Amino acid sequence: TMPTMPRCDSVHPPGLQKQLRTIPNCRDLGGYATADGRAVTQEGVVFRSAKLDLAVGDCKTFIADNIRTIVDLRDPNERREALGKAKLQRVEEHGHEHADDVYELFEEMADKEHGDGADKDKKIQPKKRRFVNVSLANDKGMRKEIWRRASWFQRIAFLVLYFVCCMKKRATFVLVSVLDAIGLFGLNKVIITKCGEQIAKVLGIIADPANQPVLFHCTHGKDRTGLISALVLHVCGVDRKTIVRDYAITASLVPAEYLSSMDKFSLNAEWYQTPAHVMEKSLAFIDEQYGSIDAYLDSIGFDAKARDRLRKTMLREKKRG
Repeated sequence: TMPTMPRCDSVHPPGLQKQLRTIPNCRDLGGYATADGRAVTQEGVVFRSAKLDLAVGDCKTFIADNIRTIVDLRDPNERREALGKAKLQRVEEHGHEHADDVYELFEEMADKEHGDGADKDKKIQPKKRRFVNVSLANDKGMRKEIWRRASWFQRIAFLVLYFVCCMKKRATFVLVSVLDAIGLFGLNKVIITKCGEQIAKVLGIIADPANQPVLFHCTHGKDRTGLISALVLHVCGVDRKTIVRDYAITASLVPAEYLSSMDKFSLNAEWYQTPAHVMEKSLAFIDEQYGSIDAYLDSIGFDAKARDRLRKTMLREKKRG
């Protein structure tokens, strides 16, 4: 059976595999009872986590052996910059033999031809592995929305810094200030309304048995990952209180130093947290704008048939007695 990864039942779950201790907020979406009490989400099928950039040694090998599909929710530019910094950190802390990241190992194994005796002891055969990058961060629609919300002064400042002064990073800070003002709930609203196609793609990947076990993540495994987790658990019939709790506990599972990458943007304190009210308001927003979460999922292309497929692969009948 699939080695057990932690759920959000405690800050330091006793079932956490030693190989995964270097990955903050890595946990299994299995073990949650449905609202009617008849079924429970299966363990070992779908996992959520923070970025895997710093995974080394046994942890990296463990992921390659036990996860079939990795879905990275970061923007390609965000991902490329983070991986570059992580490589330097891995080499500095563990030596040059750890220069390659888990994604390189994953893609290499996915493409590698193997003979009769190769990888017989592996949980997941090399050619069955898959890596997918689906951005929920820098989608064209999101950039347009941030631009729409920017003041004329912010727009002029961005254009001057970017095109006249060639100070692209400084220009980015201008747009980040707009995002900061939007807040976590505002970010979720933008993702919900502007990234429906990407959300449907991620949910479709998760629902396909050929891709399981699936692990999806963003940078810290809290906002973009939290929204996808909420939708997966909703489709499975988990009650809203539990869904909100799954999101809220993330703040206790991600070390403060892991969030230090946001310090350079001078964001307000909320961005370092996962307040329950953010997910409550986000789900309520979907209800208000679309009538229900199921109606929203219909509108983005993850219809009743797709949702039923996800339930069939993720749910098992709850044991009685």
